[in-house]
Amino acid sequence: MKHPLPLLLMPVKSVLGFIHWLQRQQQENILVVAHEETLRVFVAYFEGGVTDERLRDISIGNCEYRCYELD
Repeated sequence: MKHPLPLLLMPVKSVLGFIHWLQRQQQENILVVAHEETLRVFVAYFEGGVTDERLRDISIGNCEYRCYELD
């Protein structure tokens, strides 16, 4: 059973807050390990072009890694 979209969007603000926190860190490299739902927000934020309604369509494989640069 699919959850209604608002349930998916609830953690988005939290993940965005975490991304902004990461951007303020002094470390050169940071490893983030997360579940797919959290990583969907990372993909949408860093790769752009994803509406809130399309978040659920982002698929990330098991043990898949992504590399992003924080500005």
